Amino acid sequence: MKRNVVIFLIILILFILIALIAYAIYYLQTRMAVGGTSASDSESGRKRVWLGT
Repeated sequence: MKRNVVIFLIILILFILIALIAYAIYYLQTRMAVGGTSASDSESGRKRVWLGT
């Protein structure tokens, strides 16, 4: 009986860890996407290419 409880606790802890890691990856990706688009928009407005002399 104790062995079943230990296995259950290990599986439960692993499931919670995987869920937390997945949420952290999701949070970082959405944060990077928002920051990346605003940075690229501001950068593209500043860069000028001079073709004439």
